[in-house]
Amino acid sequence: MSKNDFYVLLFICTLAAGSALFLKTGASGGQIVIADQSGEIYGISLAELRQTGHFTKHFPSATGGITFIFDPTEGVSVESASCPDKLCLHSAPINKFGQTIACLPGKILATVEAPARRGEPDAVLR
Repeated sequence: MSKNDFYVLLFICTLAAGSALFLKTGASGGQIVIADQSGEIYGISLAELRQTGHFTKHFPSATGGITFIFDPTEGVSVESASCPDKLCLHSAPINKFGQTIACLPGKILATVEAPARRGEPDAVLR
């Protein structure tokens, strides 16, 4: 192995480690927001979730309801649902910005949102 090969390998390993660290800590300051059909919104910050620990919360709906489980290591997932198709039960846990779990028959939506930054625009178009 030549000296240049070693530097290229070292650069690739450093880049991979940095990317893994960035993806692992991507949603540390955000919050999980759950909105139901009546317009009620329930939010919990990911930092609070990590301190509080594992707990569940039930949201009633027209089809009976859905229960989310909050796990500090994995994020939020659906524990049980009374809707007829139960597609939301097969959703992976969410814990990164932009991930969503939707229960369409129950009209309930869980999303991981980024922390609000005051004074900064949401988007800039040119």
